[in-house]
Amino acid sequence: MNRLFFTVSVCCIMLCSCSDEEIKKELYSLNYGTKAERVATLKKEIEVHSDFENAEFLLYNSKGFTFHVNTFYLPEYRDYRYVIKLNPEDIDKWLKGFEKVNPSESFEEWPDKLIRIRRDEWPLQSTPEYYAMENEMVYMLVYRKEGVIFKKAISL
Repeated sequence: MNRLFFTVSVCCIMLCSCSDEEIKKELYSLNYGTKAERVATLKKEIEVHSDFENAEFLLYNSKGFTFHVNTFYLPEYRDYRYVIKLNPEDIDKWLKGFEKVNPSESFEEWPDKLIRIRRDEWPLQSTPEYYAMENEMVYMLVYRKEGVIFKKAISL
């Protein structure tokens, strides 16, 4: 009886662990043609504090973005980098829990990489403000006048 239970259990675990479909671990805005598609996709993956009209993103989640059953516990690593265009009056809604900081290496390169392909959709003229969340790897770069927020959040 114990041998039968063990065999059935192992078979169930193997069936639940295997999948014909590859788990999508990365979402990149370049794979979405319109603003509406990019905005809708990003809204499904992040905590939204107000409406926004445009987005570029590169999201990585080690557990993936498609629904799947994890039989075994696997640690999750997420690296979310995105930029959104919103009403400048809504910026403070996105800054709850953040402190203003001086620029550092945490803000180098990644913001520019997000907008390099569709740069004409992201005119940035004002002086940016830099924010970080204490004891977290979460950073925001804010162009208040233009209503543009860049965010990078890494969680282990």
